[in-house]
This record gives sequence, C-alpha cells and structure tokens, in this order.
Amino acid sequence: MTRTARTAAIVAVAALAAIAAIITADLTPPASAQSDDLMLDSPGEEQPSGEQPSGRIVARRLNDGRTELGWQQRTNGVWGERILPRRRYFPAAPTIDRWLPSSAVSVEGIEIGHIEAKLRRDGGIELAFTPTNGERFLPSSNYIPANVRVGEWVNSSAIPIDPAPFIAARFAPVLHFEQDEDYFPVPVELMIRHSTLHYTQNGQPRTRLSGTYRLSDLISHNGRDSYLDLADNTYKSPGERVVYARVAETYGANAGVLVQYWFFYLYNATGLGAANHEGDWEGVQLWFAGLSPDDLLTANVPTQLGYAAHESGWVFIQNAESCAEFNGSLWPSVYVARNRHASYIEASGGGPIAQWVQSRYGLSLDKSFDKQDQFQGNGEVWALQGLDVADVEGELGYEIRMLPTDPNQSWLAWTGRWGDAESGSGGPRGPAFKPHFWLPPVRNGWSQAEFECRAR
Repeated sequence: MTRTARTAAIVAVAALAAIAAIITADLTPPASAQSDDLMLDSPGEEQPSGEQPSGRIVARRLNDGRTELGWQQRTNGVWGERILPRRRYFPAAPTIDRWLPSSAVSVEGIEIGHIEAKLRRDGGIELAFTPTNGERFLPSSNYIPANVRVGEWVNSSAIPIDPAPFIAARFAPVLHFEQDEDYFPVPVELMIRHSTLHYTQNGQPRTRLSGTYRLSDLISHNGRDSYLDLADNTYKSPGERVVYARVAETYGANAGVLVQYWFFYLYNATGLGAANHEGDWEGVQLWFAGLSPDDLLTANVPTQLGYAAHESGWVFIQNAESCAEFNGSLWPSVYVARNRHASYIEASGGGPIAQWVQSRYGLSLDKSFDKQDQFQGNGEVWALQGLDVADVEGELGYEIRMLPTDPNQSWLAWTGRWGDAESGSGGPRGPAFKPHFWLPPVRNGWSQAEFECRAR
C-alpha cells in the first residue's frame, strides 16, 4: 500500500470513529433472548442519519460446532469487509459462563481491541468487545441463539470505537537514527524480562529477580527508592520495534488535545561516565490548541511541536505563512542523538551542534553535554508499520502501543526508576512523572522557534 493510499485509509476509518465512554453494562444476558436479537448481516446498508459511527461483531456457526468470530468497521456509511483475527474460533464445548478472547482485531494495521464470547447454560453464545485500554463492552444485541442456522453470518448491534489509536496513527513520527546507534526504542516488557526489581518493604530492602514478576506488578512495589537493575547493559533488542502513544484532551486555559509519542531505550550512554544510566524515556508531542479529539480526525497541523531533550526540550510553533493553507499530512521527523536519544526536528548536517542550533533556529544550548549530541540521521529509519515514506528506502516498520488511559491504575503509576546508574541518582522515572512533558509543551526555560509546514 502506498503512503497516500494508507493515509487515506486511516483517515477514512478514523473519521468514522467517535469519542465514547465505555458504558458500564449489566453482564447478565436477558432472561428470554429471541432469535432476532441478532440482525442478519447487511454490508451494503446506508448509514441512518445521526447514527453514531461504530463497528460490530460478526459470527457464524460451523458444521463442527465451533463458532467463527470476526469484525466489521463502518466506513463512509457502509459496513466494510469482515476482518477475521488470527485466533477467532470459539470451541464447540467450552466451559459455561467463561469469557474466551480472540486475538487482536486490527483495522488498517491499528489494533483496536479483541472480541470475547462465552457459552450460556441455554446453549446460546454471548458476545462482547474489549477495546484497547478499555473495559469489556456488551452491545445491546449480543446473543447468538443455540438454533441459529449453520453457516449464516449474523452480527451484533453497533459498538462505539475510541478514535485515539487512529489519531496516533495519523501523526505517527518518522525516526531517523545514527548509523552506529547501539540502542533503539523497545517495549518496556523487555526491561522487565532482563532486570532485577529493587524495592523496600517494611523498611527492609527487597529484590525480585527477573522472571518472578510482570509489568503489572510494578505498581504493587511503589516507592521512590524502587528501581530496575538491568542484568546486561550490552543487551540488544531482538527486533521488537515499539513506540508508545498517548492522546489526551485537556481543559481550562490550555484546552486542546495532546498527541504524544514516547520512546523507551534500555540504556543511555552519554559519553560522560558519570551520567550514563540504564533506561531512557524520550519523546515528541503535538499540541492542538482549542480542538477536540473529534477535530483531530481531520485536522492536519498542530499548533506546536514539542521535542524532549535531556530533561529539557524544544518548542516549535507553526509558521503562519507556510501553514495557513497547508492540507497535507504532517508526520513529525525525529532525528535521534546517537546513544543519548535526545529528539531533534531535523538533521544537524554534521557541523558543531551549538553552531547549528544557533544559526538554524536562533537558539542556544543550556547544557554543556548537549553539545556532544550527534544526529545526522545517516542510519536506520523507522516509520509506522506499513507506511511508505517519500524519499526513504528500506524504512523499518514499528508498532504503536497506546499508553494506559488511567495512569493511577497501571504501571504508569509506578514511582520507581527505570534503571540503575553507574553513579548519581539512578535511571529516569516514567512518562507520568515528567512534568516538563506530560502536559502541553510550552515550558519556562524551553527554547522556542518555528516549524514550517512542508509536504512529505
């Protein structure tokens, strides 16, 4: 799929999504379910005026007693082709009243959640959908009666879809690395699998070895003295390319929407021994002032771009002249400093960093070690999986994973540090504990300049 075609597809799907809170539903199915609780499949029907854009579960009974499950997305008022997840067969004789999930449902390469089904005592099957980072949702019509005809597709009623993953895909950045970069963005589970967890319990230091705890266990070992200790600083990722994303609506004086991309690295090698440390959280964000998440399904240009760099950062405000009539897609370019991972808006060209920043943007560097950053972008190029980037050959696809939506109920609330240090205070804290970057990007002390809207 070409870049233009993929972009159009993502926008088309995303434009049909709507913000909807996950509704708390009664998990008890109706006492008397009729055979018409599920509508017959009608993929070409027109979307009624005022109907909330959505998707739906489709299902059919097979001759061997299993039930095949799938998904349909509503695009431009029409139900699209069935999307069949890899693990989609509900067994013929499962345990009664036990929910069984399918594998992930992906629309245009974007994971939106998974289908669930359970057998009722009357022989019928109840259906549900659990969105990514959401709770189980039971549509109003979600029952397959025991006597449904074999081989006939039936479908649930409409299910609202959170557009956040589609928004994240619309603006997914293109990452340019140095040719001799040693560490690349990885899933946080990789550090969990290769680290000892240190924490304090009843005033005594404790440890949990890798393999004895999971990512979800971190929050139960909260404490500012908690930290992960990577077993081997030379460990390289086995090809897992992951970028984390967050779409957050804010209110009040800074009303708008933040679209953030977080990059997690196993190790930060500064070239200054005292500042080397395990774990490294960096990122970029787009700030759309005065807009809602719905607006971001069609908006093209952010009000500001924020680039994190060594616990500080850069803010770029749109150039009014170049952005006034811009209708193209804007995927931020990120030039990553070799092994230090600060994010820059463009390549340095190989000259002295301080001189380049001063001449190009009229900015000055406020930290001496910033001047050692190398970001010519002459190595690997990463783009969203399936995206073709103009003028780039051989780009590697990465996967977007959405950060948990409630940081207080997930590993985001862990107050410990992501890594040990050779000296000093230790590795960094997680994204939710970076006040200079968790909220809208303008910060006191951040350098500011303009960015130009240019077609990609």
